[in-house]
This record gives sequence, structure tokens and C-alpha cells, in this order.
Amino acid sequence: MLLVERHQIRGTPEIVRLCTESKELYNKCNFLMRRAWFGNTILPDINMLIAAVRGEDCFRNLHNTKTAKQTIRKCLTDWTNFKKTLNAHKKDPSKFRRMPKPPYYKDKLAQVIFYNETIKGGQNKVKQKPNTITPTNDCFGIQSQRQYKQVILTPKTFGFVVDVQYEQESKKEKISKNNVACIDIGVNNLATITSNQLAKPILVNGRILKSINNWEIIPTVQ
Repeated sequence: MLLVERHQIRGTPEIVRLCTESKELYNKCNFLMRRAWFGNTILPDINMLIAAVRGEDCFRNLHNTKTAKQTIRKCLTDWTNFKKTLNAHKKDPSKFRRMPKPPYYKDKLAQVIFYNETIKGGQNKVKQKPNTITPTNDCFGIQSQRQYKQVILTPKTFGFVVDVQYEQESKKEKISKNNVACIDIGVNNLATITSNQLAKPILVNGRILKSINNWEIIPTVQ
């Protein structure tokens, strides 16, 4: 089972630069994908995209080749998900509000994905402090004891988030048919949860999410 450990960090000029380079690289690959899609030609694979953008500054300056290839894979994954959604729409359009559209261009910042050779102490020879995860370019450092599969740096409206993805064996638990829970989705109250195992219902405040949706905040550099 794939799980995520999440950390919130402050922005730095280097983090913003990396996310900007990732956005530029994603958009260049997405341009090639969209051109092929609307031109009714074969969509490029990862080798074709790498060959097309290898000479671009955004490819060469995005930490290293491994990190740049992860951004290209992210673009291909978005297109794979789009095609799956399109096939599902063809089978049953009633499940959709509108026709799925191809992935759009990134207009601000994009994710940066690190793994193995791009993390100190991974498959590279650079050592790091115990119980920490730090990319080889030292753009951030977080406390974690997880045996990560990959580390994803994501820009958010409130700053930046680092997701540490790791695997954990799933435990099969016996399910009791006597335990019942009910969840009512709302707006001001995002969710109202009640159960025969709870002394009183749980209310999840939805006003914070409404504020974030109404007022978009650009990540700041501190």
C-alpha cells in the first residue's frame, strides 16, 4: 500500500526557480503532445519527448537529468489519465458533465519530483544526516524516517508541500457488521460524521476551504 507523509515548507528562491523550470519543461512537452493530438498523429513517447527537449534550458537546469525526466513522465501520466477518462466518457457519457479535455498548460509553477539518485543517501554517494531527506542540491531538508519511493515538491496557494511517498504492507482487519457510520457532505460544514461508535457527531469546518477557493494566494518567498 502506497502512503504519503506530508510536510509544509517555506519557499526559497531556489525552490521557486526549480518549480518554474519544471513548469516550462512540462509546457514544452505538453505542446508537443497537444500538437500531435489535434493533428491526429501518433502521440510522442518518453524517448521522443526527451530527444525533443534535451537541448532546452529548462531541461538542463532542472536539478539534473533524472529530475527533468520525472517532469516529462508527469506530463505523459496526465495524458494517459486523459485518454482513460475519454474512453470512459465514450462508454457512458451520462456519468460526465462534459467532454473531457486534453491537459492544459501550467500557468504558474509545477511539481518537482525527486527520487533515488537525486536524494542524498539514496543511490548516490553523498551522505546526509540521519532521519532527514535532502535533495542533492540542498533546496530543502525535512525530518523523516521513511524509506521513500519518491519525494514530490508541490507548489500550493499557501506555500510549498513536500510529499514523501512510501510503501507499507496492508493489514487485513476483520470488519464488524455492527459498526455503522454516516457522512453528510455540505458546504459550510464540509462533512458531518456520525457513528454508533461516537459519543457525539464530528463537524468538519468547510469555511476555510471556501476562503481558499475565493481568494487565490500566490506562494511567497521567505
